[in-house]
Amino acid sequence: MRLKPRTRIALHLANLLAIAFFLLPLIAVVFAALQSEKSLHASTRGLWPPEWTLDSFRVILSGGAQRGKVFEQATYLPDNIKKFHYALINSTVIAVTVTLLTLIFASLTAYAAVRLRSRWVMWLMGVNVLPGLCRSSC
Repeated sequence: MRLKPRTRIALHLANLLAIAFFLLPLIAVVFAALQSEKSLHASTRGLWPPEWTLDSFRVILSGGAQRGKVFEQATYLPDNIKKFHYALINSTVIAVTVTLLTLIFASLTAYAAVRLRSRWVMWLMGVNVLPGLCRSSC
């Protein structure tokens, strides 16, 4: 099945729009993390940060020991900054565990679905394979 060039371009544009929809909030968070709080509050309409800094990362990764020029005047830093390493390790352990359990159970389910030769299983496999075939031939 060969697609017309106009249809292929429309599909590529739709794909780029979907990717932008998911990445734009992430880009906003990264831009907010790379600038000082003062410049973040000063220019609310600007797309590009007026000043770049890594002080926020320095404060969090050092547990509040190194404050940097942005946090020199701060007299209070939350206690959860000191426990950031524990939270990061906890999140990593949970993410790896969930990923491994999902892979194990999905593999077992896929094996059972392949071994069963019922009508609905074959239809479900065809529906799942069809988009991949269309993408590789387009």
